[in-house]
Amino acid sequence: MVAEKEISLNAVVNVIWDRGRRILYFTAVSMFLGMIATFIVHNRYESHALLLMNKSRLGQETMKNPAIPMDTYVTMITADDVMQDIMQKYQLRSSPYNLRYPNDMRGRVQVYYLLGSSYLSISVVLEDPVLAADVANDLAERAIAKNRELMAGEKSSSQQLISSEIQTIEQRKIKFKKDYLDLLLKNNKQVLMKELDTNQTILATLRQEKETLDNSIREQEEKMVKFKALFFDPQFERHPDFQKIVPVWKSIFSDNASLELVKAATENVDISALAQMGIHDEMLNTGYITLLQEYSKLQVDLPSLIAKQVRTASRIAEVEAKVEEQNKAFNEMDVAETEAKADFDRELEVFSGVYKNLGWAGTTISSERQDLILSNKAIPIKKKIWPRRSMIIALVGLVAFLMALMYYLLADLYGMLHSGIWTKKENPTET
Repeated sequence: MVAEKEISLNAVVNVIWDRGRRILYFTAVSMFLGMIATFIVHNRYESHALLLMNKSRLGQETMKNPAIPMDTYVTMITADDVMQDIMQKYQLRSSPYNLRYPNDMRGRVQVYYLLGSSYLSISVVLEDPVLAADVANDLAERAIAKNRELMAGEKSSSQQLISSEIQTIEQRKIKFKKDYLDLLLKNNKQVLMKELDTNQTILATLRQEKETLDNSIREQEEKMVKFKALFFDPQFERHPDFQKIVPVWKSIFSDNASLELVKAATENVDISALAQMGIHDEMLNTGYITLLQEYSKLQVDLPSLIAKQVRTASRIAEVEAKVEEQNKAFNEMDVAETEAKADFDRELEVFSGVYKNLGWAGTTISSERQDLILSNKAIPIKKKIWPRRSMIIALVGLVAFLMALMYYLLADLYGMLHSGIWTKKENPTET
């Protein structure tokens, strides 16, 4: 037989009702003791100082150093050496403060910056409102002094970087200029230009001379062909004008000597009868000799002209090669000088731009810096923030009530369990 045991709800209510007076008494006593304890605890007061960060407009690239993040100031203000110095200066190791270590002091100091703004807040909680304000203002002044120190270091570092950068670029500019001038002196293009002009004049003269020789040779070759046709064609050899010896018939009246000879040898000569008389002779053809001389001269002059033409062509080829080589060297010099001049101009332009920008940064770095300004000075506020008596008393009363309730409830239920006050209900299916 199995029995199910249940706790009677009426019994629970009766226990609470019977023990209510004890629970209320315990709660009242606990709240009274909590109230007394709050009078023993020293009051604490909070004071606030507000700093404003006036950010630099120069920016990271110009300053060559990043702007100091706001988180850095939070770390600097709550550093161990600062906390130790504050505790020593304001004697916070003594009562009622009893602060011994930097972490103890950091527990009384809260530093934070407002997101999306340039404000930095310093809050100090101490048992004296005046001292809390003094410590908050002291921390603010230390932050301002530290910021000045950082800005001075940043200014010095930036100026050194500016000077170093300008010096580096100026040295590069001087080097490119020297390289360009040395290249001009090495190339000495004026001498090469004179030589090139001279060779181009010689080349033009030789080409004109060759052209004249070509024309002369062409004409003489044509004459040579014609003379060969005249002297070796049998048809022309029979022509009287091209016979070396030609027959000549001379009349007795062809000269006075012949006439006088006939008169002396013949008496009573009939001059009219002698008109048809004459003699046959041979004589050298002067036209033939002249043509032969000219033909012989052509045979001698033509090879000489051809040889001169060959020499002139060879000389032209030499001068053309030299002119081409000089033109190539001249072009290479032009390219090298152009590149060197471009490098120098580019470096000069870079130097001018950087010198101008860095010079501007150097002149404005003193005024365009990141300043920390005390916006709101901390003042003593006598409204305590700790302890909050009403909240503490209410909390102590609530905890005491719950503890008493649980104690009596469990104790009475435990007694009821052992005294056998139960309601028993049998299982109807039990056999």
